[in-house]
Order: sequence, then structure tokens, then C-alpha cells
Amino acid sequence: MDKEVYIRALAREREARKEAERILEEKALQLFESNKKLNDLLKTQTNDLNKTKEKYQNIFETAFDGIVFISKEGDIIDYNRTFKEMLGYNEEEMKNVSISTLVHPDDIEKSQHYITQLNKNGYYKDYRGRIFGKDKKIIHIEVNSIALREDGEIVGSIDVVRDISGRIETENLLFAAGQRFNALFENSPLGIVINSMNGEYLDVNTSMLNILGYSKEELLSTKLYDIVHLDEWEDLKNKIFEIREGNKAHQSLENRFKNKQGELVWVKITATIIEDMHGGQTQIVSLVEDITAWKVSNMLLEENEEKWRHVINNMELGLMEVDIDGKATRVYDRFCELTGYSREELLGEIPLDVLVQDKKYRDIFKKNLAIRQQGKNSTYELEITKKNGESAWLLISGAPLKDEKQNTIGSIGIHMDISPRKKMLHDLELAKKMAEESSKAKENFLANMSHEIRTPMNAVIGMTRLLKESKSEFEKTKYLDAIESSSQNLLVIINDILDISKIEANKLELEAIPFSLSKVLNDLEQLLSYKTEEKGILLTFNIDKEIHTNLIGDSIRLSQILTNLLSNAIKFTKEGQVKCEVTILEDYKDKVKLKFVISDNGIGISHEKLEKIFESFTQEDQTTSREFGGTGLGLTITKNLVELQGGKISVSSKKGEGTSFDFDLTYLKNFEEVKDVKEEVKIQNLLKMREKKVLLVEDHEINKLLAVTILSNWKMNVTHAYNGQEAIDLLKTEEFDVVLMDVQMPVLDGLSATKIIREMNISTPIIALTANAIKGDQEKCLNAGMNDYVSKPIEPSTLFNKIIFYINDGQ
Repeated sequence: MDKEVYIRALAREREARKEAERILEEKALQLFESNKKLNDLLKTQTNDLNKTKEKYQNIFETAFDGIVFISKEGDIIDYNRTFKEMLGYNEEEMKNVSISTLVHPDDIEKSQHYITQLNKNGYYKDYRGRIFGKDKKIIHIEVNSIALREDGEIVGSIDVVRDISGRIETENLLFAAGQRFNALFENSPLGIVINSMNGEYLDVNTSMLNILGYSKEELLSTKLYDIVHLDEWEDLKNKIFEIREGNKAHQSLENRFKNKQGELVWVKITATIIEDMHGGQTQIVSLVEDITAWKVSNMLLEENEEKWRHVINNMELGLMEVDIDGKATRVYDRFCELTGYSREELLGEIPLDVLVQDKKYRDIFKKNLAIRQQGKNSTYELEITKKNGESAWLLISGAPLKDEKQNTIGSIGIHMDISPRKKMLHDLELAKKMAEESSKAKENFLANMSHEIRTPMNAVIGMTRLLKESKSEFEKTKYLDAIESSSQNLLVIINDILDISKIEANKLELEAIPFSLSKVLNDLEQLLSYKTEEKGILLTFNIDKEIHTNLIGDSIRLSQILTNLLSNAIKFTKEGQVKCEVTILEDYKDKVKLKFVISDNGIGISHEKLEKIFESFTQEDQTTSREFGGTGLGLTITKNLVELQGGKISVSSKKGEGTSFDFDLTYLKNFEEVKDVKEEVKIQNLLKMREKKVLLVEDHEINKLLAVTILSNWKMNVTHAYNGQEAIDLLKTEEFDVVLMDVQMPVLDGLSATKIIREMNISTPIIALTANAIKGDQEKCLNAGMNDYVSKPIEPSTLFNKIIFYINDGQ
């Protein structure tokens, strides 16, 4: 029995051992398969990793910018091909290169600041500095860096390095060009005034200050209406408005200005719109010449009027640049025209050898060249011999040209052909003799002129003095009303000047918007009624009842035409009435042709003057100008505005009985209701603005004062920054409801600052405040990341509406 049990136990043990061997064999097979799969997966991942590494290595090596890995201690760990080629070293030489050997000694302090900021923020952008390449070659670089970390600790950095040596060279060339401009500007024999498109003074040169006797600070703070003759105020205002609103190349005009001593100065102004092709602001540049002596002789010698005007209107400047040895390096077209020589004949030559024959004038030329070589300015007259053998007199104003280190590298000369002026001086001697023979006539002329000057001057200066001295609010209001009236007169003259400039440049734009003819006429009646009531004459408007008064066209230009004609009619009518009649000439389903007639029973116009009445600067006679004022541009503008809209204008008049102007215009009919929308400042909006935080970024003190005053009146909390960099620093630590950003500022301009602010993910609304007001400026502001745009001079209601819009989250 025990044996059987043993045998069975032994059999079970054998079976169990077989089963265990089978299971072990099966597990070994499974382990083999798993190991095979694991090896295949590892091989695939290794291949993918090698491909990725190869791709990034290719990017690293083919990048256009240098890329370098730097340890925290300043050692170069790795670099790409571009960085090595930038330095000019080979692989073996690169082993001895470190950051300490690369950085320019003058930039060490700046580079330390860069490293501090990198360690603090984990990145650094737009670092600019200099490094040494092979053979101590100086390389200007721009660097953007990001920190490398291990276990949360900064162990080095990845630096993207760009060679900007070419850009620096370009900036130096631009600086030299600016120096040439400054030399031209300050040493021109003509006065030069630069204004923004909004009329703000930007700069004046020394010649302009000499003409009026003011210091630069005094003139830049003086209003135009303070110095212009009162009789010419309205016309000048219209002309300036024309230039500002138009796209005309230039505009020439003559005006009487009062200098600081209150004396009358006749000036010839040539105003030109300068388009800045590099993103700066469009400006109005005016050349101003003192023509007082010419004007006096012109009045005494009326028979020579056209000759002298021709001389002045055609006076131009020839420019030439020479190097430090006096050899011509740049010759401009007008100089070639003045001398008869081509540019090729003058370049590389000393002008003295080519143009000056007389020893006396050769000595003068050498003396003034030596002065400019010493870095000083000089002005002198010189007689030259043209290529055709003729002689000519030149007024030469020379100034040194300097490089970026202020070393004199040559000079620039401004040459004015004064040959006609020399002849004019001879004629002036004759005029002087005639004046002495006609002393009584001269005394009467001067007495009348003194009266014309001192009467308006006394009013303007007197009102200003009274305003300063007055303590009565009623009196202050009265004086301010008088000053405001003068300001409005200036605006009219500016508008005329700008309009005539646009028209002559064929760049006056007309609008096609819905308007109500009845409203236009009603507004004109209210506007002009005080003038007619003051003179005791009747002003009537008669409009055909069959006219469809809801029209589409340019209502502003229509109002301007009617205002010019009606204002003239009122001005030249002492008693009686002025009428405006509107009738239908042609009536169609979708449009209507209207006839406008403006008539008066005033002083009338003589038959011989009717043909020229629409010419610029034309009035009935000098008596008319003295009695009624004006410069004679209003009718020129009116005629052009009518013709630009496809109409015709004509005039009929009889001396002493009155004048009638009629013109026709065609308008589309508008069958929708014309709504009169007016801006109203709501009390609840003022309450919303109270205590809101606004950041004002403005470098101009007067503009700052104006903006702060306006914003404070709305109970807003104002924080001020002088430039874009200060604004960025404030926005890093404070939150604001809105930012008002000037565009042109030192250190960092508004457009660049806005781009950086947006890159910082700061979404505060930014509204541009800029003197640039030309087409395209708004797009530049919006493209930079600004939300909106307000042009200077600031209109408070416009600024209010912009701010409240963004405070209300754009609603």
C-alpha cells in the first residue's frame, strides 16, 4: 500500500514537473516576443530623434542671423556658421574666442546691464552694441536673448545676433543729409517758416527772425493775426486754409506784416506742401522775402509794376556743395541754369577757376571759402562770368557741412541771382530823387499808411493789454470776444489760401453726401444777419417752392461759394438790400440743375474791371482795398469751386448801381430724409469720465498744458509721460483706462512705443494725438496698434467723444 501511494505521488510529481516546464517554456517565448517588439520600438524612436536633431541642426546652421549658446560664466558653448562668418574666424580660431574678448570696451557697462536684465526677466530684446571681429574689426550688432535653465536655474543663454553695421552706416548718411538741410535752412537769404498741416509753427530760420525783429521763442508763440495787416487778414486766412486742405504744389502771395516795433513790412510768401516720403508728417514750408523797398518803389513808379513783379516771382536759388578743398561735389540744376555750365563741367572743379575772372572777386571768394573751412557761415555778393561770357551778380550764403563727429567736411552755398535786383537798386536811386521832388505826395502816402497800420494794430494790442489788466469778468468776456473775432478773421484768410492752393494743384476733393438746401440757406441767413443788421441793410433769400431741397453733393463748397458772394455783396453795399435767389434751370427725375443769383445795389464794378474780377489779388482799385479790405482771392476761389462742380459763373455790374453774380450747379436728388445730427456732451458721460485714469504721453509743454487742462476739466486723473519709453515704464506698473499718445517724440516715438506696448499684451485703448493730419496717417497709427486718432489742434468735443467711446467699451 505504501508502495502504491509512493508510485502515485511520483507520477503526480512527474506530471507537475512537465506542466511547469511547459508553462516556463511558454513564458520564455512571450518574453522573447516582447523583447523583440521593444527593440523595434527603440530603433524607430532613435531614428525619429536623429531626424529631428538633424532638422534643427540644419535650421541652426542655415539661419540668416548668428546663433550662439553662452554659459552663465560667459563662455561660448556652441555657435552656428553665420555667427562664425560674422566674426571672420575659422573653426580653430573660434576655440580661443569668448564673450569677454568680443565686447567693445565702451559697451561693457551696457552689456552688464543686458546680462542683469536677462537674469532678472529670463529674456532681453533689441540690445544694441559693438563687438570685435577678426583683426579688431568693429561689428555693430543687435541681440535678442532667452535664458537657458536646468532644474529651474539659469545656466546660460541662447543669443540671436544680427549684424546691423550696414544699418548704422545708413543712419550716419541720413545724419549727414540732415546737416545739409540745416545748413540750407539757417543760411538761406530768404526767411523760411515750417508749419504743420494744422497751422502749428514747427520752426523758423534766422532770416525770418531778422525780417520781423522777433526772437525765435517770441515768433513761435505769436499768432499770425497779431502780425498780419488787418485789411489782409481775411484773404490770408482763406489762402492758408486752401494750402492746408488741398494738394496744391505751391502758392505765392504778398502781404503786409507788422514787425516787433509795429512797423509795416511787405513780404512775399511762397508756400509749398512738402510730402514726407518716409512716414513723417506733411508740412507747409513757406519762403518769405522782405520786399518792402520794392513795394515802396512800386507805388511811386506804377509804370514799372509788372517788371518788378516779374523779377520777384521768378527769383530762384542755385545750390552747390564743395569739399574741404573747395572742389564741387554736388551741383543742382538751378545753379547750372544760373551759370550756363552743365553739371559734368562743374563737378570736381573749383568754382573760382571756372566762374570768377576779376581778381577783386576771386579774393572775396577765397576769403569766404576760408571762413567756411573754419566751420563758420558767411554771406557775400559776387560777380561771375557765365559760360556764354555774360556777367551776373550772385548773392551767396555759405555754410559749413559737417559729419556726425562735427568735423567740417566741406560747405554748401545758396546762390541767388540778384542781377535784376542790382538794376532795381539803380532804379531805386532814381525813385528816391523822384520821391524827393514829390515830398508832399510822399508825406500824404506815409500818413495814410501809418493810419492803416496803427488802427488795427492799436485794437489788437490794446485789447490784449486790457484783458491782462482787467479784473471784471464782463470786461474779460468782451475783450475775449474781440480777440476771438480776430481769430475768426484769420481762419477765413487761411481757408482762402488753402483753397486756392488746392485748386491750382488740381487736388481739391469734392464730397457727394446728402444735405438739405433749405438748411444751408437758413444757416447762411443766420450767419450773415448780424453783418446786415450792423450796416442797416436788408438780406433776403428766395427759393423756388418747386425745388426738391433734399440733395446729394458738396454742401460745404456750396456754402463757401454763397458765403463769398454774399459777404462781398454785404461789404460793398452801404444801404439798400442784398438778395439770394434760387430757381430751377432743368428738372429731371433723379437730378436738378439750379441757378443761384446774388445781387446787391452797392458800389458796383467798372466795365473795364469786370473781365479781371475773377483773377487772383484783383479788386476794383487801391481805394477799394483801403476802404473795404481783402486780398482779392475770394472770387477766384468761387469761380474755381463752381467750375469744379461742372457749373458756370458770370457777373454783371454797373458802377454806382450794384452787382449781380449768377451761377448754376447740378445736384442729384435725395429721396431719404436728411437728418441733422449734433454732438451733445451728456451729463452721464461726464460722470463716467470722473476719476478715470488717463496716461498723457506728450513732449511739447504747451500741448501738454492744453491737454491736461481739458482732461482735468472733465475731472479725469491725468498721469504724464514725456516720451514713449516713459509711457512703457508706467504701463508696466500701473493700469490706465485710456492712453493719449503723441506720435513724434524724442527717445521713443508714439508708433514704436505702441508696438512694444501691444507686444507686452497690454490692451489699454490708445488714442493718437498728432499734428499729422494727412491721408494715410490714421492708417499708420492703426497699423501700429493704436485704437483711434485725434489730430491737433485738439477739438475738445472730438476728444471727449473718442474717450467716452472707449470708456464705454467701444459702444
